[in-house]
Amino acid sequence: MKPSKILTILELLEDAAYDVGDIMAAMVMAGADRRPSNIKGLIYQLRRSRGNFLIDRLERRRYYELLHKMKRDGLIFSGKVDGRKVFKLTKHGIKKLHFIRKKLSDNSTVSPLPHYYKIDGKDFMIISFDIPEKERQKRKWMRSALREMGFHMVQQSFWAGKVNIPKGFIDDLRRSELLAYIEIFRATRIGSLADEPA
Repeated sequence: MKPSKILTILELLEDAAYDVGDIMAAMVMAGADRRPSNIKGLIYQLRRSRGNFLIDRLERRRYYELLHKMKRDGLIFSGKVDGRKVFKLTKHGIKKLHFIRKKLSDNSTVSPLPHYYKIDGKDFMIISFDIPEKERQKRKWMRSALREMGFHMVQQSFWAGKVNIPKGFIDDLRRSELLAYIEIFRATRIGSLADEPA
């Protein structure tokens, strides 16, 4: 099986447990767009429209076999939530996820593949960066990663969003040697100076 499918499943199960049927159906529906954010969106759609999607039996079997192999290899374990079988990462699965991410970033002259998803937060996070021109590929990666996490561009190198920043993103910044070029702020209140009393 392709490592990209394994990576997608590991990332999907990094922060939550999902029903085996939902995982298989969403992976088949996603096709080539296997970003965890896309898979999670498809799972949400599936749960809202339960029974409206028909999955090709051969594709379903392929994903079932992949999940079974990952379970046999100790990467995931199954349990029950509300009477439904769900999968979650094991400690070994977390190590494998970090290993695959590191391998992908080590084999790339750019940066790790963006693999983040939006996590709603209560405060506005602001990210400002000034990445040198010689690192333009990393700048491109940074913008893509910020979009995946739900940030919106205010200016080219100034982004804001009411989201939480995943630890994996900070780890990737450190590995890519970008921390020196980035400032991250948390705003508990927003508005303009015109709104302030004189």
